Amino acid sequence: MRKIYSLLAMMVLALGIPAVAQGPVQNYVEDFDALDTSDHEFAPKGWGHIVDYYSDWYGGEDYYVEYSNPEAGGQDGGAYLSIGSQQLGSGWDTETVDDLLVTPAVSGNVSLYVKLEKMGGSIKFYT
Repeated sequence: MRKIYSLLAMMVLALGIPAVAQGPVQNYVEDFDALDTSDHEFAPKGWGHIVDYYSDWYGGEDYYVEYSNPEAGGQDGGAYLSIGSQQLGSGWDTETVDDLLVTPAVSGNVSLYVKLEKMGGSIKFYT
């Protein structure tokens, strides 16, 4: 068994293949700077967006959840993503939609910083 390990070590050295794993990957951070939210199908790079909308059959108008990215006020004082209500429509003709942002695949310890800007409301996370 010892000969096999010695032989493998020599092959690795001879082929120039690094015997040690690469260093740790730097933490992923999404800072939302320069994010264009004007298109309702937007998504940050590497993210997904499941777009839902409400179509007012009477008025013939489509309503989408409004997103914006203010330049200041986020966790680090920089840009952040602001998400509007998912209760869409006008007057008595409203409906709740399920518009979802999907983060990239993550593992290990994950921190998502979220704040509610208005009294009430809720935030749901799905795994």
